[in-house]
Amino acid sequence: MERVGDGNVQAELILMNLIGKSPEDVLKIGRHIRKHAKYDGHTPLVVMSEKYDENLDGTDVKAGEHDWITYLEDADQLRNLLARLTEKV
Repeated sequence: MERVGDGNVQAELILMNLIGKSPEDVLKIGRHIRKHAKYDGHTPLVVMSEKYDENLDGTDVKAGEHDWITYLEDADQLRNLLARLTEKV
């Protein structure tokens, strides 16, 4: 939070791990970080969930305009999602 607090840090992506918190709590923290960073209006926020129902395995769920929760099946899924979200338009 200290690094982004002055608005001088610009990120192409915010990637967070969901450990011991609800997806909503982690999204709230990530949105707070994005709000205080130099934000271009398109910086994606990705939350990686570690515990979830089997039916979510391998899915990426859009949780806001630029917010995602990913239920990872493998590393390729994460690489593909990040590549898609950070492509220059």
